[in-house]
Amino acid sequence: MLLNDISYAYSVYQFDSSRYYAELAEAEGIVQKDTSVIARAYILQGSAASAQGNLAESIRKTEQALNLALAINDSTNLANAYNNLALVDMDAGDAQQALSRFHKSLDYTTNDTLGRVYTLNNIALLYYNSGDKAACEKYMAQAIAEAQVSDAP
Repeated sequence: MLLNDISYAYSVYQFDSSRYYAELAEAEGIVQKDTSVIARAYILQGSAASAQGNLAESIRKTEQALNLALAINDSTNLANAYNNLALVDMDAGDAQQALSRFHKSLDYTTNDTLGRVYTLNNIALLYYNSGDKAACEKYMAQAIAEAQVSDAP
């Protein structure tokens, strides 16, 4: 889990480092037979691939994560996988598929305020990009409201 946390820390600005630590986490998850760790590692590898413009690899890795998370009903990894696939859909210009996947992500974030706020923010961004200011403001307001009542507003 620590290797995944390190990978996530690098995911914003050092994609090669993020991928490296996610690959280490994957290997350790395989040794430990921890499906949740492996799924998270695949999500992080997919995020790094997306950030580097390799959408096909991003989809492949994230779908691997999704399949593992579905097999063990891991709500956190399911939410993250659907959210990441929606971001790829959004980048590819498929707003309807992105919106569908963002809502699937929300279905798995009932006990994850940060994940929920992050996904609501992404939905707002989708509407902003499409020019629907009212829908954007609605989802952003919901994200802010949920964040304000969280443990870390």
